[in-house]
Amino acid sequence: MTSTGSVSSLLDDHEARRRRVGGALALLALAAIVVLSWVLQQPPDPVPASVPATAFSSERAYTDLQRIAGTEPTPIGSVGSDAIRDHLAAVMSAAGFNVEVQTGVGSQTFQAPPSQAGSTM
Repeated sequence: MTSTGSVSSLLDDHEARRRRVGGALALLALAAIVVLSWVLQQPPDPVPASVPATAFSSERAYTDLQRIAGTEPTPIGSVGSDAIRDHLAAVMSAAGFNVEVQTGVGSQTFQAPPSQAGSTM
């Protein structure tokens, strides 16, 4: 027959082992979630401009983005902002959209009185 102390000691060892295994499994699950999240967050491969015009092409989009972002600031109502607006209207019209440029309240032209509102699409 075993003494009460050794039974208690065996139970404590079993509990400690169970906690270590549980902790290791939790750590492994966390690592798996981190890796899976990283894999799912990867961007898609770039799509060349050679794909049909009906499909999205990141290469074509990047060309437009470079034109829109430019190298200088283009505050609303500035000449640069008007050029971007005209470019976007032309691209959207070429894609078959009915584009209407409206002027209205909500934005001011660059260095102009508030009575002259900027353009929006």
